[in-house]
Amino acid sequence: MMIAMMPIAIIFLFRWGVGIDANWYKGTYPIGYMTLLNNPSATFGTDILFSIIAKIFCYLRIPYFWWTFFLAAIYISSVSLFFRKWSTNLPVSIFMFFTTDMFFMGFGALRQVLAISFLLLAYCELKNQKKITINYKIVIMFVCAVLSHSSALLAILVFALSIIKVPKKVLIKLSVLGTVLYPVTVYLIRKIVSFSEYGIEFLGTEFAEQQGSITQIALSLVSLSLMIFFYDKLLNENPNNYFWINNIFFYYILMINSVALIQTYRIVFYFMPALIISVSLLITTVKKLTNRLAAICLVVGVSVFIFWNSYYNYNAKDNYDPYMWVFSYSEFLR
Repeated sequence: MMIAMMPIAIIFLFRWGVGIDANWYKGTYPIGYMTLLNNPSATFGTDILFSIIAKIFCYLRIPYFWWTFFLAAIYISSVSLFFRKWSTNLPVSIFMFFTTDMFFMGFGALRQVLAISFLLLAYCELKNQKKITINYKIVIMFVCAVLSHSSALLAILVFALSIIKVPKKVLIKLSVLGTVLYPVTVYLIRKIVSFSEYGIEFLGTEFAEQQGSITQIALSLVSLSLMIFFYDKLLNENPNNYFWINNIFFYYILMINSVALIQTYRIVFYFMPALIISVSLLITTVKKLTNRLAAICLVVGVSVFIFWNSYYNYNAKDNYDPYMWVFSYSEFLR
């Protein structure tokens, strides 16, 4: 794990001038950070925990780079621990860390990445349990996640609902019902969202109208179908795997209603850890070596296509292109 993650960590930790919001030359985060450096008592209009961390660094007069380095270190450490705890195929999981855009979104979406970091630690805590429950450690991680980015509330709701174990037949019926009723649920969600000014502003985000959304719907449907098909085998490997099956179910429900949701492109990232672990679990159910190799090749091929179609092909490469690292601009380290 250390050998595999070290090159990733170096690229991520020592980046500079990369990421739309975190870019030193035009991003909103460096502008806010420089304001705090000049006046630590100034308001930093972000979520509470994220703002507190920034203010502490500014109060100590720590340069902007080391702040982003600190946040990146939390994220990389959480991802590494999460894979170490749950993944049954580390190479595939690390590869999908790139192609699901979990790696690249971390260059700019600093608040959401911090929230995801705490959620990953909450997932790790589940691995230590014989029967899945929400203990005080998980609650602390929940609170930290919400205080880092309010959108984590949805992920926490899915987390709590996924703890409920439902029989395979019930899950199938719920999946069919959710598919049949999605025109109604889309209508109801639109009505609910339209009650707020924020909802009106972001209703029907561009993501929901792009090919990328269609790709995500197809991906979630295929993933859910495979998880249900191998339901018994997955639970034989680990009885707690039903948690990830439930996560994929909610991932599918989310995507078929994506046209009515606010900023779906942000929400979908909360399901990528479940997708990565689910793929590794599915590969584990394939016992014959040749079939497993074929499955891995298929996953790699599909992952590359999804990354190209859902992220790279829709200007998401602005998050990390052109890449620069801080050693080219050593004056910012001081």
